[in-house]
This record gives sequence, C-alpha cells and structure tokens, in this order.
Amino acid sequence: MVSRTFLIALIWAALALVVAIAVLAGVSALLRLMEDEVGASWTGRLALVLGVIWVVDLVVLILAMAVKSVGLSHNPPAESDNVE
Repeated sequence: MVSRTFLIALIWAALALVVAIAVLAGVSALLRLMEDEVGASWTGRLALVLGVIWVVDLVVLILAMAVKSVGLSHNPPAESDNVE
C-alpha cells in the first residue's frame, strides 16, 4: 500500500520542480541576453536535468496512485442492509 505521505511528497516535489525549472529557464534567458554564455549554458542544462527529474516524478506519482487504487479495489464492498 502506498502511504499518503509519499503521495503528498511526490505532489509537492512536482510543484517545486515546475517552479525551479521556470526560474532557471528565465535566468538562463537573462544570462544569454547579458552575453554570459557559460552561465546561460549551465543554468539551461540544470533546468533540463530538473525537467527530466520532473518527468520521472510524474511517472512515479501516476504509478503510485495506480497501486493505491488497485489496493483499494481489492477490499470487498460492504454488505448493505437494503438487500432485496
């Protein structure tokens, strides 16, 4: 069973990574306009690495939610008193 804490951590990581990628892409563009090619290159590469980590995080999040869903579906439904 997948813990709720693990799912929340994956969601927060996904959100934080999106913000970090956007900031680094902006800094990279700014450095390129300031003609700092080395800084722009490094921040661009770091944004790319974080993008790959973000995709992996989303895949793990989807798989964890699927495992949790399958785990919930194995529980038998509760008997109802309104059986006709």
